[in-house]
Amino acid sequence: MPRVKPEKVDPINVGKFQLLNVIKVRRAIETLEARGMEINSENLLPEYDKLGGAIKKGARKLEMGAFYDFLEKKPRKIDDYDKIGEEDFADEYVLVRKKKKEEGKKMTHKDIMAKIKKEKTEEITEETNEEPKKPGRPKKDAE
Repeated sequence: MPRVKPEKVDPINVGKFQLLNVIKVRRAIETLEARGMEINSENLLPEYDKLGGAIKKGARKLEMGAFYDFLEKKPRKIDDYDKIGEEDFADEYVLVRKKKKEEGKKMTHKDIMAKIKKEKTEEITEETNEEPKKPGRPKKDAE
């Protein structure tokens, strides 16, 4: 039986956050409904986080457990979602310096071989003070 690729679904926006796994969002909503709780961002984010769903804020992914405390097994109290700090992000924000560009473009194998050949012919012409030989068949001397 051939494998069927699942459809790509856009992430669900909840306030300033994006919930990336639609299946876990549905499960979180069903769980909240079964408990008789109101479905809002304060209840949905911790329940979704408890299920291990990926949450992004802007272009950066939040660490699992940003909204649900797994040790105490209860939702975290976050007064203001804008106060989520650097320690809550899963990715490290590291500055990387770009390497300086070398002078000119990178030389290909063909360019290197041409340069070596040119240098050899220049050395020979300096030693003998003759014109460099052109590549190809030598001309037949007509006598």
